[in-house]
Amino acid sequence: QLIVSAIEPRGLGILQLKFQMLKEKLLKEGLFDQDKKKSLPVLPRVIGIVTSPVGAAIRDMLKVISEKFENMSVLIYPVRVQGEEAAFEIVEGIEYFNQTRSVDVIIVGRGGGSLEDLSPFNDEMVARAIYASLIPVVSGVGHEIDFTISDFVADVRAPTPTAAADMVVRAKTDFADAIEALKWQLEHSMRTKLERCRLALYQQVMELKEKKELFVSHRMYLDELLNNLIHGFSTYFTARRTHFESLVQRLNDLNPEDILKRRIHE
Repeated sequence: QLIVSAIEPRGLGILQLKFQMLKEKLLKEGLFDQDKKKSLPVLPRVIGIVTSPVGAAIRDMLKVISEKFENMSVLIYPVRVQGEEAAFEIVEGIEYFNQTRSVDVIIVGRGGGSLEDLSPFNDEMVARAIYASLIPVVSGVGHEIDFTISDFVADVRAPTPTAAADMVVRAKTDFADAIEALKWQLEHSMRTKLERCRLALYQQVMELKEKKELFVSHRMYLDELLNNLIHGFSTYFTARRTHFESLVQRLNDLNPEDILKRRIHE
């Protein structure tokens, strides 16, 4: 007696064959093109996670995010990550975050498992939902050796869910160090600029001082010229007045009436 529980085609299993066929189909459609990948935000305000609310994967992701940025906001859309309904729920989670625009980056993932366990992340609906997402999507499914269709379609592929959490957020200390460095650069730049302004102001003051001294010397020269001119005019007009008076006196002396008067008196 022979009891058969499952039959698969010879060679590749049916799930692996479906995986390869879907991969080739989506590749030809351009869903894997690198030039269509979106960049992750440098500092997300809120991180969205589409995964199971129970299990090690979500605990590890929350732990990593909390250790790197303790007050980072995280929204979890709880879904089943295996089984017949899992793919529909994952699509709903991605679409929900896109409709509400409540997060800046989305992590889609789960922990390790068999090919059957990971099948929702090899579903065409999930792949197209990730591709259509306006929000950057990070796929962190299974272990490092596991590859799913979600990994190829996502904007960033993480080898594990924990690695996905590590990718989407930088350590707060990095930002603090960067801010401190920018603060130092700003202070150094301002000190340098102030020193240049101080030097330029000093140079202008010295130039004004030189101009003032030049103006004073020229003013003294002009005062001297003015005094000379006034003196010259005074001397000239005095001489002309004396000459004029002598001419008047001479005319008076030659006046016939005056001559006759002098003769009569004589």
